[in-house]
Amino acid sequence: MLHHAALLRPNHIARAAGWGCGSVLPLPACMRWATASSPGWSRSSRMDWLDPIGAVQRAGIPFTLHHDNPMGFSPSLIEALWNAVNRTTRSGTVVGP
Repeated sequence: MLHHAALLRPNHIARAAGWGCGSVLPLPACMRWATASSPGWSRSSRMDWLDPIGAVQRAGIPFTLHHDNPMGFSPSLIEALWNAVNRTTRSGTVVGP
């Protein structure tokens, strides 16, 4: 199981699928991190792979989402699910659709 697997790139996802690994992706912080990160990093292609739920799912990797409350940014599970689906920063930028 890959825990806190927040920045899996395509080669990592392929390797994890080959090993039969599962993944635990942290939410709802993904889009808050995208908003809070330095402008150069948040506009880079690396940000597209922040919590890549769709790519993990398409690779057939079993996954769960976890919430770091009280360490996370919000206690709201609704916000966590919204972030997982919409991947939109506070400024309205879609990150890794």
